[in-house]
Amino acid sequence: MKWKELSSEKVVRAAINRDRLFATIVLTEDQSNAAQADLAATAMQAAETYQERTGLPVIFVRLLAYEPKKEIGETVLAVVSYIPDQKGPGGQERGLHPFKDTMAVPRGFTAKELEYLRLREAMYDQYIDLDGGRGDKLREAVLEKMGAGDDLNPGNNFVTLVDLE
Repeated sequence: MKWKELSSEKVVRAAINRDRLFATIVLTEDQSNAAQADLAATAMQAAETYQERTGLPVIFVRLLAYEPKKEIGETVLAVVSYIPDQKGPGGQERGLHPFKDTMAVPRGFTAKELEYLRLREAMYDQYIDLDGGRGDKLREAVLEKMGAGDDLNPGNNFVTLVDLE
């Protein structure tokens, strides 16, 4: 799947000589038919690209569902740590899978779910303090504005570990 970079930052870990890169990317194409394997593969491919480009031993990539306007809008599709030498983040372990602990949502979001997520982000500051931070009133307001029923709940599409075997 196609993606673009939103940010990347090299972090120096001089004490353990394991510099790393943290990158955030976003999909630039329709994700509604994407399976967990597609989303994980996209983040993994991005991690390999960053590693080839930088030569750093540890690469972390977050794949977002859309480009957020603020942090509350960061809906994660996949999270990957890529350590090609298989020594772990600290360089001490041996024989770990290069993509150990890869996580992704079971499926991409539909256009309606993305609309919900963007509206939730836009309306967040107006509603979140009204119910002690639970988000119930925010959810109700977003659904009402969309004219959608209670069955629309993209929050049920959350990241889980990906079986890499």
